[in-house]
Amino acid sequence: MKTNSQPTKVYLFASVLRSDMKSRPFMQRVKATSEKEARRQLVRDYILAFAGCLPVKNIEVRHV
Repeated sequence: MKTNSQPTKVYLFASVLRSDMKSRPFMQRVKATSEKEARRQLVRDYILAFAGCLPVKNIEVRHV
């Protein structure tokens, strides 16, 4: 079993839907080992602005 040596964090982004020109900004949370990986998970559907990074401490993260 392969273990990940990098700590996982929760990355926060202010985001706007790409498909909706009238979309209002809202916050997205995503678990990842780096900001680049976090952006990869969301960039297809959202325009993103980095808002912060938190260490993971049993935080439940849901993708919209």
